[in-house]
Amino acid sequence: LALFLAFYWSLRLNASIYNLVTNYSLSLPLYFWPYVILTLGTLILFAINVPLFVYRLRKYGFPKFKVRGLTGLGSIVGVFASACPVCGSTLLSAIGITGGLAAFPLGGLELKALSFGLMAVPLIVTTRQLKRFASGAEACPVPKNASFKTKEKSWFAALVVGIAILGYLAVKLLATDPIFFSIFPKKTTLINPADNRLYEASQVQAGNNPIYGEVVAKVLPEAGFQSKIYLGDSVVKLVAEGVIDRQKFAGIYQGRGGLPPELEEVLIETSYQPILLTKANANYYVNLLWPLGLSNYMSTNNQSPVNGKTLFNFASTGGWNLGQEENGGEYFNKFRIVELNPQQE
Repeated sequence: LALFLAFYWSLRLNASIYNLVTNYSLSLPLYFWPYVILTLGTLILFAINVPLFVYRLRKYGFPKFKVRGLTGLGSIVGVFASACPVCGSTLLSAIGITGGLAAFPLGGLELKALSFGLMAVPLIVTTRQLKRFASGAEACPVPKNASFKTKEKSWFAALVVGIAILGYLAVKLLATDPIFFSIFPKKTTLINPADNRLYEASQVQAGNNPIYGEVVAKVLPEAGFQSKIYLGDSVVKLVAEGVIDRQKFAGIYQGRGGLPPELEEVLIETSYQPILLTKANANYYVNLLWPLGLSNYMSTNNQSPVNGKTLFNFASTGGWNLGQEENGGEYFNKFRIVELNPQQE
């Protein structure tokens, strides 16, 4: 529980479980499932290592070897690896790795594997030593009774309280993750500043909460936001230059019912229909406008801080993986998709 909270806290600095599932489970299963398996494996190995070490300590005393420190090192590495490559890693950025997990060739899976390995080594070493002790193959201190004793009730009580606290914190944290948000009951009391009325936020639905419904209506109006901007042939050019890979792009939405009707032909045909942003299509436009901003040439980008040695490590560059190149940094400021004068830039 403690290590899970540390991993999840690190993830929530810039993302969520919802982000990982929606961004990777369908489009990049070869990243998503190793990420999940290595994370769970690390947690399980840690959960075995701790009681095994306590057992060894109580029965035979402190070990003389220093391999046991790898468990703690594995935990630290795992915390740094628990982030979303697209959003970057706040902790990795803090130590100078700009772009976080996007800076690694495998998107941080290297750190996940390292964390798993660092957990496995002390487990193997300790298990082998205990077997040698038990068989008499290696001299050992006089064995003691490792079981809990009556006089140690306070330790047992402390463990129970600790587990209860960690469980409570886990539930509180998970209740704020978008993927679990609707499962947990909400007890927040909201105040309407207009008339100071109190509302009990028991459900996160517009129909059950006047304040929530009012906010949703303003931020995400049913009619959407009608702009005067149209895509023209910009997306078609992005596809032609390989900035958008049609197969990868379609793969993301294959399990979601495909593209909305107004965008079905956007990858192959010029569109002069002004963009209408709605709750239903906003996420599609993110993946159409991101590569445009990434690859469109602007003279001012030549002096941009992004345009340096760390070009491929930013979440905004390395995080774009729907092009033919593995790293979106290859497309930065490269194509004249939309011609701009200096004032427009």
